[in-house]
Amino acid sequence: MDSALNALIGALTSIRDQADSVLKKIDQPRPERSLAWKCTGCGQIKYFTRPALAEVAAPCPKCALALAPEMLAPCCVQSLK
Repeated sequence: MDSALNALIGALTSIRDQADSVLKKIDQPRPERSLAWKCTGCGQIKYFTRPALAEVAAPCPKCALALAPEMLAPCCVQSLK
């Protein structure tokens, strides 16, 4: 009886550890991606065909500054009809 109880405790402990591991992975923030990034220095908007990270958009083509990703903001551009 003790061996069955110990096996059950071991299985439940393993399930709890796996669930805790998954919850920690879910709680981690995901990096922000956007189709367009706006330089806060000069206002230049850099467009992409796929969502890109701020690190990819960091070298501004207009003012030629290698900006930190914090100096870029996702741009909300509406299409003109």
